[in-house]
Amino acid sequence: TQLFAVALVSPPVPPIAVLEDAPPPRPHAAPTVYPPTLQSLELHRHVPAQGWSCVARDVPPLSERLALSADGSVAAWATMRCHIPEEGERGDVFACTFGDDSSAALRRLTRGAGRIGDALCVTPDGSHVLFAANFSADRPITTHLRLWAQPAESDTAGERRVELVPQSTSEAHFDAFGFADDALYVTRIVGCTPHSAAYTCTVDDDGRLVAGEARPLAEPIAAGAPLPRRCGDGDAAALAYATESASELPLLLLGERRVPLGHADGLGERFCGRVVRATASDGTPIDALFYTARDASADAPLLVHVHGGPAVAFRHTLRNAADHTRYPYRALLAAGYAVLMPLFRGTLGYGDAFAAANIGVQGSADLDDVLASIGALHDAELVARDVPVGVFGGSYGGYMTNRALSAHPERFAAGVAEYGFLSVRDMTLEGGDFTWENEYNGDVTVWPVPPSYAAGEPLHDMHRVTAPMLFTHGENDDICPPSQSAIAYRILKSLGRCTGLVTYPGEGHGYAKPQNRVDRCARIALWFVEHIPTKVVPRK
Repeated sequence: TQLFAVALVSPPVPPIAVLEDAPPPRPHAAPTVYPPTLQSLELHRHVPAQGWSCVARDVPPLSERLALSADGSVAAWATMRCHIPEEGERGDVFACTFGDDSSAALRRLTRGAGRIGDALCVTPDGSHVLFAANFSADRPITTHLRLWAQPAESDTAGERRVELVPQSTSEAHFDAFGFADDALYVTRIVGCTPHSAAYTCTVDDDGRLVAGEARPLAEPIAAGAPLPRRCGDGDAAALAYATESASELPLLLLGERRVPLGHADGLGERFCGRVVRATASDGTPIDALFYTARDASADAPLLVHVHGGPAVAFRHTLRNAADHTRYPYRALLAAGYAVLMPLFRGTLGYGDAFAAANIGVQGSADLDDVLASIGALHDAELVARDVPVGVFGGSYGGYMTNRALSAHPERFAAGVAEYGFLSVRDMTLEGGDFTWENEYNGDVTVWPVPPSYAAGEPLHDMHRVTAPMLFTHGENDDICPPSQSAIAYRILKSLGRCTGLVTYPGEGHGYAKPQNRVDRCARIALWFVEHIPTKVVPRK
């Protein structure tokens, strides 16, 4: 077996080659100049017995998501359009074919690909590049991605580009794809349910990659897990991969054997979840994920987790209930709370119309979906009508938390808003991402700011917040600027409301450092315990 590797680096080459696209450190006290000068990258390739060598210079700046064929003959990557993180994630796909003489042929495969998915892959023989994109100029955020295959030795004309696994009318979200053991594995999320399938791919007479009939896997591939592999020989070979479901934590599936992965004792038996169906006031059907401890009663206080994005997809899995890194579900459930995550309009996995249904009505129609989901719990007698309700979320969920507590102060007893925002135009101009406002609100170049903006902006209603409210933010957040949380905190503080603000040095949009994740999760749990006590953890 020969192992090949490639890396995109910023010259000069570091001692150990890594994916590196940041400019060299600025001299002390040097000014920051806008617009910034972006540095081209170099493509370095490692060949067994030869080591690393530079095979291509002047690779476009902002190139990332590097992929390599199994035979080491072709590399592919995405080059993003803007140096500022965009909600639209607009970019294009490039490829590089390596010659026997250490030469490299650089090609641009797309032009105007719209939103690019998180990963690319190359067929094992290097003949084709696979990528997810929507080719939407007007709505890159809310248009679902499609899975494309294009010859590595082609150009932007796209004459041999094909939609490899055509979307059904459900317009599902492509969650993961890649090759293993000469099979293409694809996982899509339809609604909140993952589906995985294997495909055999061939090349037709016109040089187009063709996927054969889907072979659905008995159970979906777990989120973030390696691709399936064949273990054994001949008729005794078994497919091995990690799976998970709404009733089981991740485990290893080896043929028909189910092999536990060593989770904490009893963790899978402590919690449970279900999908609750709600109907918004305009008749729109809404799914919501509802998690509780198995012995919880209907009088447990309810915490509503308003997700970020909002154009993201979610799986309904038991792992959500056991989470203690991204959000502290495990601690909250163990403390005696029930947790509800509404998949309000704007969520992916339910089709383009649903994903775009909160354009122009953010903070109103989608907040109505949240309230309808709470009502569905009451109607199903899963949660008593008189229990206190808290709300929390990050990014767009932080905005929605601000909006919920300011628009409906009588409905919520406490809240935690993480790295959210108050004003769309302020966020746009301070952060620099125009794709959000242009798609969801209008045109960032229109002045004065249209009156319609004010209808969904918490900034104008924060004085109405009466419930205790905590804000957290990363000091280096370049998507939702930390000034937004500071303003919200100071509004409430000036009015004598119960509030707090925690900022984390060195953190951006979300928290990467383990110690900060632990701290923020503890603060969320303690804030709710203090202001919405439970029978398990009463107020001290």
